[in-house]
Amino acid sequence: MTARALLRQAAVFAAVWAVGLAAVHLGKRVATFNAPFFWPLSIFKPRWPAAAEWVALAAAAALVLFALRLEIWRRGRAAILLAGTLFVLVGTLGQGWEGGFARPVAGLYGGKALQYYHDAQHLASPVQALRGYAALQPTLQDHSRSHPPGALLLFWALARLLKQPALIGLALGLASLLLSGLLLPRFLGRHLPPERAALGLWLFFLLPAVQIYAVASLDALIAGCFLGCLACFDPARGWLRLLPVLAFLLLSAWLTFAFVYLLPVLGWIELRARRSLLRTTLLGLMAALALSALRPLLGLDYWQALATATRLENPAGFRLFAEPLSYVATRLENAAEILLFLGPFAIALAWQGWRRGQGEWREWTRGALLCLGALFLAGAFKTGETARVCLFLLPALLLPLAAAPALAEARAPRLLSLLLGAQALILQAFGSYFW
Repeated sequence: MTARALLRQAAVFAAVWAVGLAAVHLGKRVATFNAPFFWPLSIFKPRWPAAAEWVALAAAAALVLFALRLEIWRRGRAAILLAGTLFVLVGTLGQGWEGGFARPVAGLYGGKALQYYHDAQHLASPVQALRGYAALQPTLQDHSRSHPPGALLLFWALARLLKQPALIGLALGLASLLLSGLLLPRFLGRHLPPERAALGLWLFFLLPAVQIYAVASLDALIAGCFLGCLACFDPARGWLRLLPVLAFLLLSAWLTFAFVYLLPVLGWIELRARRSLLRTTLLGLMAALALSALRPLLGLDYWQALATATRLENPAGFRLFAEPLSYVATRLENAAEILLFLGPFAIALAWQGWRRGQGEWREWTRGALLCLGALFLAGAFKTGETARVCLFLLPALLLPLAAAPALAEARAPRLLSLLLGAQALILQAFGSYFW
């Protein structure tokens, strides 16, 4: 990782981004299609931090420097989890207490109340919401109506328990970071040497997408549930080992319809490892039965809710036929935002790790990317915002990143940590994000 190589990576990254941004604005002069002004950032505005926010950002930077001095990735999982969680929470204060923790939960967008929190304020009781979800779902705002009722009921419970939106955001952040931080070592440790798995855990907290979106975001909690499903699945182990996988699969299904992404990934892994789909098929059948049982037990027709969400998201039908230009533009935007929040240095090292790496971890990364690509082609995530919504992809990307041969150099982990941390705090300092 020489200075010349780093500069070259940054220059190429900036050039590609500039070309993409220019193409979007030039294209909009001759055609109408869905693309954000700050492509590929969907809901973003430049900002300048207030004095107190500079203090929080400086504290986050100092925390990273102290962790690098300690070589925190060599100090055990508990130390990494503590340092990483503190870095994300203190960095989020770089947006201010309200801006970092409350606004993503209960903020208005264009004067409109669009969040889960706002819909949750109107629920009389969870039982009534479940039994009347078929009539309730079309009346909900954009986020709530495109998710299963578990997402809405979670915010209903948090609103009654914690009252203040900022405390809800903090609780979501802590739960998401701890869940992912506890499960990630198990996932990485199955495929990488212990020292690389520990480094991968530390790098997770430094990734810009985690810094920006892991706090006050339901998607980060969903990503933790997805990770639990992947970390517990081992096609070489006994059948009873499927029970925790099923538990995380159902928890994921309670929060998002995108849980369908998990079964093809698990199927890919089982097929490559055992040339069989028995375990994945059994998981799919058990999940389908459990979700179908919600109708006689709770009055909730899960599959009707999924169909309604699909119809509300695509009122004119499959977007490739209804809005072909916007379909193509948003598919490119989906991939571009994930890459933007990885940054040039993580991309370069992950690519190096992929090209030179060996082992079954390659199948996890390949399967995750192929299944996500299929989800994109099917029209999912129609408005971009994938750096947040697709946080669940990061564990699969950490495998080639942590396996990169360049990280064997003595100074490389420190340098990469410094670069990723700086990139994350720059995005935190000078951008305002909303979801």
